[in-house]
Amino acid sequence: MRFAELIIADVTTLNFNLLFEIGFALGLELPIIPIRDTTFTRNKREFERLGMLDTIGYLDFQNSETI
Repeated sequence: MRFAELIIADVTTLNFNLLFEIGFALGLELPIIPIRDTTFTRNKREFERLGMLDTIGYLDFQNSETI
């Protein structure tokens, strides 16, 4: 990650490792592009409660064509 120019993170399902890696990328001052499949609604409540990604933002996608 230290040698990357930017990070694209799929935040459709949130977990500790993913959030750690996003935080690590922020600490390295790397540009981050979070993406989220809005058709997957299982973790919708956790996603909304987290709130962190509201300030960072994310790009929606529904399938491989829209990504």
